[in-house]
Amino acid sequence: MGSYLKSNPLEKGDEAWLVVDNDSRHKRDFDELLSWERCDKRHHIAFSWPCFELWLLLHFERARVSAKDSIRKRLRMYMPDYEKSPDMRKICPQHIRQAIHRAKLEDKDYNDPLPWGHRITTVYRLVEKLSLPEGN
Repeated sequence: MGSYLKSNPLEKGDEAWLVVDNDSRHKRDFDELLSWERCDKRHHIAFSWPCFELWLLLHFERARVSAKDSIRKRLRMYMPDYEKSPDMRKICPQHIRQAIHRAKLEDKDYNDPLPWGHRITTVYRLVEKLSLPEGN
């Protein structure tokens, strides 16, 4: 992350985002990421706990499960062939808006870049920055 930005510095108006999930790590394993995020107001982290698939599941339903395997099993109800690479044809702008809304309902502490231990994803923060076309 740091070496890429050293050779490709941010320009005016740019932001750098890292999208990460828990992936069975301990919170202390993310100390370097937190330092990176805090060193520049243009650095941001989009975090999913316990896994990135939670963000994808929110496109289809308000997830009531929190175990990785349960989330992946529910996701496969909507994306049967899912294997770490979603079929984006199954996700439309309406699904994205629903996922953003559902993720916001769970994001109780917006200022915490790593909301650890809660079934939550903050990927919606990045997606909102990208903006969706109206009316789709």
